[in-house]
Amino acid sequence: MKNYVVIRDFIDKFTKKLYKMGDLYDTNKERAAELQNGGFIEKEMNDSPDKILDQNANNVIDITKELSENELKELFENESSGKNRTTVLKHIESLLGSNNEPS
Repeated sequence: MKNYVVIRDFIDKFTKKLYKMGDLYDTNKERAAELQNGGFIEKEMNDSPDKILDQNANNVIDITKELSENELKELFENESSGKNRTTVLKHIESLLGSNNEPS
């Protein structure tokens, strides 16, 4: 399952949950294609670090849970030199810290 950004409000026909523009929608490729064709969601969020950082802090935090250490480091650098949001930076640091602990 992947995260997609909602670009037009809709009520999911399966869950009956309202999704508003800017929300993240987690679904499989088939359902994503259906919603993309209807103009409700855009392509996968995981394609571009810049696209991830364009989201609000809560969405960034949700998305980063699935990223590799290298992707997290790149996001951290981009966020530090861009919006520099403390919440996002602390979250990425915590994920990087947990990735560096011995297993």
